[in-house]
Amino acid sequence: MSGFATWDKISGAVGSTTTTFGGSWANLISDYLNGVDLVISDPTKLPKINTLTRFKSGKFGLFDTDESHEVIIYPEDIDDGPQREIIIRRMIDPFEIDHMVLEGNPAVLLNKDIDGDDNDVHDLDNTAIKTGANIDWDKISKTGSLLDDIADVVFSGVASQDIVYRNATSQWANLPKGANNTYLGIDGSGNLAYSTVPVGIHATSHKSGGSDAIKLDELAAPTDVTTLNATTSAHGLLKKLSNVNTEYMDGTGNWSTPAGGGGGITASSTDTLSNKNISFSTNTVTDASIATGDLAKSNGTKYVRWAKGGALTVPRVNSGGTDLEWSTLDSERTGKAIANGNGSTTIFNIAHGLGATPAYAFVDCSSHALARQWTVDGTNITVTFATAPSSGTNNVIIYWRVIAA
Repeated sequence: MSGFATWDKISGAVGSTTTTFGGSWANLISDYLNGVDLVISDPTKLPKINTLTRFKSGKFGLFDTDESHEVIIYPEDIDDGPQREIIIRRMIDPFEIDHMVLEGNPAVLLNKDIDGDDNDVHDLDNTAIKTGANIDWDKISKTGSLLDDIADVVFSGVASQDIVYRNATSQWANLPKGANNTYLGIDGSGNLAYSTVPVGIHATSHKSGGSDAIKLDELAAPTDVTTLNATTSAHGLLKKLSNVNTEYMDGTGNWSTPAGGGGGITASSTDTLSNKNISFSTNTVTDASIATGDLAKSNGTKYVRWAKGGALTVPRVNSGGTDLEWSTLDSERTGKAIANGNGSTTIFNIAHGLGATPAYAFVDCSSHALARQWTVDGTNITVTFATAPSSGTNNVIIYWRVIAA
């Protein structure tokens, strides 16, 4: 540093001996005091002081790197004891170069534990606290804090008598006070809300005669819980069906099989009876409208009432051969019968439909000139050939005529 006096050196100095201090050593001292790095010129001349060296207060200084400034060490007065010691702690890898912390200069402390009992931390600014620092809630003073200072709190238009609740997005929010004469409860969507029907009388409104009565058949489908089943001491729901068509529910509320092992028959049930003898003398088969002389006739699906015909009418097969009909007794019937001959059959029956045994009958076979004879009764004309007609399809043709008495 300019402005400092330099120590003179001895010209032509001789070396020292074991008994004489030579000028060359004196010159090394001058270089040492003049700021010369002795090691650069002679690595064996690295100064090493192994004697406690004391400097008076303000008499020990350190240059900065360009020697433009210096730091003077001033120990304050020590009140008690002859001395104090400053120990430089062990320098741990990777800190090969470290810094001393001074009171007046800002510095970043690393790897330090600051004991709060022995130290005071003043004027700690919010920006100095690490984002996301895990500080226990009980370590923070809440004095002067507002509820909406807390995370996950979304307040909007807070007013007197609002309440705080956890909303659907898992945030704390304010629920505005309800209108006059409203009640706080859970609405149909499961949310906290005010309504005009208080929770305490909500069920009453759904009962019979209530303002919002619920119909039983409009409720959701039930589960398999038996809690509301009817018992011998209280009304209730019908218990689950057994899925056995021969069982009925007895007076104890259980599914049972009637005595004899058969299924029960009710007035409105549709049942198929098997192996049963129905006595007309001890049972009544009836219909919506009945009259004396009515018959039971099949309609192709079931037997139904067939009202009796008019006076002097008889049942007969209709002309299409598909059903029965009521008909008056014909005084005369004629017809043509066609049959298949097989070379062996000699007897052929022809239904005449007269409704009674004819008084007269005429038969002619146009297909075969064979000897024949015939008889009649209330239903048929029976033609008997002396010789069987030959085999063929529709080859036996008989014309007939009957006349009533």
